[in-house]
Amino acid sequence: MTGETTTTLAGTATLADSGAQFQAVFTNTAGIVTTAPATLTVTGRELQIAASSALVRPGESVTLTATVIDSAVAPGSIGGTVRFYDGSTLLGTKKFVSGATASLTTKKLALGTHTITADFRATPTAAPLVSAATSVEVSKVPTTVALTVSPSKGSATKVFALKTKVSVAAPAKGTVTSGTVSYFDGFTLLGTAPVSATGTATYSTTLPVGAHSITAVYQGNASCDASPVSNLKTITVK
Repeated sequence: MTGETTTTLAGTATLADSGAQFQAVFTNTAGIVTTAPATLTVTGRELQIAASSALVRPGESVTLTATVIDSAVAPGSIGGTVRFYDGSTLLGTKKFVSGATASLTTKKLALGTHTITADFRATPTAAPLVSAATSVEVSKVPTTVALTVSPSKGSATKVFALKTKVSVAAPAKGTVTSGTVSYFDGFTLLGTAPVSATGTATYSTTLPVGAHSITAVYQGNASCDASPVSNLKTITVK
């Protein structure tokens, strides 16, 4: 603004910001002037929480780590107890085992998004220090299914093998080792087959005379989502 010689920057600082340096730069038609750096000093104590992963699959473990930062106390001298919460549900309690850090590994999180917090008490009667929240999402793995048929032509007495390979959809990683694949002729369900430990399933059937549009769908399991409809294969029966 014309004529201004001062400026103000407002914000909320944490202990992690302590030591940061700030400068103001003034620009006008006469040139540019930069102030000397000012160092920010933040004092006090705060509790931070972090999760080993923001996205986990059902049954997978996640490690929650709480860290006390205190501007006046050496990390190794901090003692006390940390309680970890999923919303208002207590997940567990840990004491500091290394410096000012305590960790809890859990598989208790169900499907959905979880708001994780922690609180810390230096003594049993002290007021708790509460962390900000971090989020952990538990979701099923997306899947895809690829279909092949053998043979693609034959008579009404011919047995056709409908083979599928169920895979974890990118960018997720892992293997599909259980569940069921449903096989369709158009909108008509032909039958189902279990998924093997290698992620494959096979359904064998005869078909009446005519052209048949074959597709497959993986139905999912405890940790994997159902797949979209597979690629279409045509079988001609004469």
